[in-house]
Amino acid sequence: MKLSIRLRLAAVVLLSLLPVLLLGHLFVSQSQKEINFAFKELKGTTYLDAIAPDMRALAASAPMPASKEFAQVGEMLDPEIGSGPLSEAYFAIRPGSNEPAYSSAVSTALLSLVAKIGDGSNLILDPDLDSYYVMDIQVIKLPGVLDAGAALLDRVVRAGRSPTQDERIAILASAGTFSGLATGVQSSFASAVAGNVDGLVDRNLREHVEKAVSSAEAFSRAI
Repeated sequence: MKLSIRLRLAAVVLLSLLPVLLLGHLFVSQSQKEINFAFKELKGTTYLDAIAPDMRALAASAPMPASKEFAQVGEMLDPEIGSGPLSEAYFAIRPGSNEPAYSSAVSTALLSLVAKIGDGSNLILDPDLDSYYVMDIQVIKLPGVLDAGAALLDRVVRAGRSPTQDERIAILASAGTFSGLATGVQSSFASAVAGNVDGLVDRNLREHVEKAVSSAEAFSRAI
């Protein structure tokens, strides 16, 4: 059976369109994956924002804030992020509102939850250099600084005015850990700035990072 010239031309055009359609499908599919990835990261930052008051209370050995917003955000996002067991473990030992916050067990439970949120929300998988290092500050470095500072202050208070030699050694070791983590915040910020070509990271975060590092240095001097 012979095909007319018109049908032959139509067949050639359709066949030539197949690669274009395939590339278009791949582009749309990949774009949708990246959009979903970014939306999940936003959910992670929303969760971390709800946790921030607890982190501040632990760092200052201050009374715990009300947990309503934290609990609501957790209930909404835990199933998707997979952080439910760690959230439940934290709330099982979390002090009530207006109770002293710091204990090593409470702090460890909260840091474990923060790490899981970073993992389950794709934040630690961020492929861009600038936002990866901003994530590193938010999920790893600053929570570590807050925890180390609270632990250091707790050691000093427990040791009192006449610490033993072992207590002094432990305090100095904790102080070194705290200072190292604070320096890590500066290093991550410098890497984020270097990897951000439009300068948004520097303009939006420099003041906050410098205040945080300055406060950490003042705390170290006081200790």
